[in-house]
Amino acid sequence: MGCRILAIWLAIILSLAGCSSSGPFRSATPDSTSDSVEQTCRELYLTTDGAIRDISTNFSASYDDRKSFLAHMQSQIEKTPRSLQKCWETAHEKHVSYDLYYAEFDDTGQATDIARGAKYGDSELHLIETSILQALSDKNGSGLNLVVFTHGWHGNALADNSYSIEFKAVLQDIQAREESYRASLEAAIAAKRQPHRVIGIEVAWRGDSFLSPAIPFVEGSKNAANVWDRKIAAETIATGAVQELFAFLNQVYLDNSCQGTAVSSKAQGPCGRVHLIAIGHSFGALIDFRSLTARLESGLNVDACTRAYGFGDMTILLNPAFEGARYRALFNNGSNRPALVGAPYFGDQILQSQCPPTASAPVSDDIQIPTIVTLQSLGDSATGTWFRRFRRLTTPFEKTLSAQEALEKDAALGWVPDFRTHSLTLTSGNADQCLNMAATSYCPFRQEKTVQADPEVGHAGTHLQRLQLSWAPGVATEKLPAFIPLWSVAVDTQIMKDHDDFWNPQIVRLISVLFEDAYEQSEWIHGGGAPL
Repeated sequence: MGCRILAIWLAIILSLAGCSSSGPFRSATPDSTSDSVEQTCRELYLTTDGAIRDISTNFSASYDDRKSFLAHMQSQIEKTPRSLQKCWETAHEKHVSYDLYYAEFDDTGQATDIARGAKYGDSELHLIETSILQALSDKNGSGLNLVVFTHGWHGNALADNSYSIEFKAVLQDIQAREESYRASLEAAIAAKRQPHRVIGIEVAWRGDSFLSPAIPFVEGSKNAANVWDRKIAAETIATGAVQELFAFLNQVYLDNSCQGTAVSSKAQGPCGRVHLIAIGHSFGALIDFRSLTARLESGLNVDACTRAYGFGDMTILLNPAFEGARYRALFNNGSNRPALVGAPYFGDQILQSQCPPTASAPVSDDIQIPTIVTLQSLGDSATGTWFRRFRRLTTPFEKTLSAQEALEKDAALGWVPDFRTHSLTLTSGNADQCLNMAATSYCPFRQEKTVQADPEVGHAGTHLQRLQLSWAPGVATEKLPAFIPLWSVAVDTQIMKDHDDFWNPQIVRLISVLFEDAYEQSEWIHGGGAPL
């Protein structure tokens, strides 16, 4: 009887469902606009940015407050006057403190506008690539902080989509932290280092395959029936044209960054002119990881006296919705690297005798910063419960060779105990802190930086709860190498409530702190800044 009822409801859903649009929702070649219209768009962006910044730095705001804000902001965007709709339809939003570009991809993995018939010269990919190269063509111009975000299930490139709104909170915090970091440098160092403009790039795709009604009495069931289809779409997109975008960004980074021991001859300025971070949420994390695996793997295979690296400065996976089995090979490589090269990662005291220090990089003071960080909310039932059930239902005939492999086949990455390295909780103290990490893992929290860089400290009447990061590997991973650059962090529900709660003030702040630490260390090693 129960199966018959479920079948009836499924038939009703499919009969009532309408296909969601494939886009593109953005135009890389908007109609010519006057300077006054462009200025009006900036003023429009400034208003929405101010509201987003307020809620994303308000530590007294609740989870429900943030949800209500999203609904209000979506309504405001929908009510934008017709004359200003082009402000939300352009593939390049020119904000006062940052730029935001959109790159849309369809279900076959192709660039959506090109698949619709646009020439490459009129495409979003061309717009992004030429804009970045043009910004770097001036040797005396500013540097760039490139921030790539790949949204998850239910997302798209529309301005009123929650992902687009939330991403802007991250961009603003990174820009604020960049300004604070530069202000904290000694005058002589600051004079040599250009300010860095934040360039956001949202990798957008068709996050819903159809528009379905909710199933009565089943909370959060709207569009739930297309999860299998959207996972397949995400896997397809990971092997398509997004590879071109990531390859381009990676090369720009290598040509203009301090990564490694030599600076490319193509660099149009001093080392450290370009910083790069990739952020993916849910199925967006799947797209990022599947697209960047080779780069992440190769970054671990370096000699004993070289820092491991990844894609750009760091990759952050937020509540990733892909099976742990896909992560196993990278994890094994990262765990076994010290045995392969005969030495531990940077930060271990053994390196003092094996790697001779240089004037610009005394190895004894250097530490290995993570190349990939997984932040997994312990309240995320989407990946913690439903993902595992979904995998068991759809892969009944996959053969596994051990109990561990069977677990990793079904469990999402963040829920595999074998990969766990840290836990993130709140502390009642007045400063962020790290526990059990001495000579084991780097700590991103330094009190002097926190006080300088956090504008939210000044919120009137706000009690700012601080973060506590602990080195807490699982039983099976107690003997992980010190300073392993692959982090899997269990995040307490007080910090990240559930699957979609990734833009709250604590997580936004943590992302920008990790990014700043990564590029600060890179610049210091090559002669600009202070050691961590």
